[in-house]
Amino acid sequence: MFTCALVAAFWLLMVAPIDQIHGSPSGAPTAACESMTPGHGYDAQSNSSPFNTEIPAGMIAFMDDPVHLELRASSGTYFKGFLIMAFDKDDNSATPRPIGTFKLIEGSDGQLMNCGSGTMNAVTHTNNVGKNLVRVDWQPPKYYMGTAIFRT
Repeated sequence: MFTCALVAAFWLLMVAPIDQIHGSPSGAPTAACESMTPGHGYDAQSNSSPFNTEIPAGMIAFMDDPVHLELRASSGTYFKGFLIMAFDKDDNSATPRPIGTFKLIEGSDGQLMNCGSGTMNAVTHTNNVGKNLVRVDWQPPKYYMGTAIFRT
């Protein structure tokens, strides 16, 4: 009888929901794809971003060529987490779909994600260590002609 109660208690502890986990130090969950909010128990940031999203000076993007993108911390600050996706400027639907694919640049902290039905169409952090620069390449869809908006 005691053994049965012990096994039942152990089983309940193993399958009971754990709702006190708040961090996503190893990257954004796929649930964040739709809303672009962290989803880790805290409100989304409402003040100015701790980084700037930049295309390096002098960079010109031609059809089918990758676009170099940098997340650069504001002077004297750093950021711990990020999520990057690209959207077509003219997609005004209730749930716009990310476009293109990303590629990590060697030395940058990041991992590729699959959002929606896409593949490698988002990038997120791999750890919660402070960062001052993250560099990625974005490859537009084949023959894409339009304006891409990067949401971070």
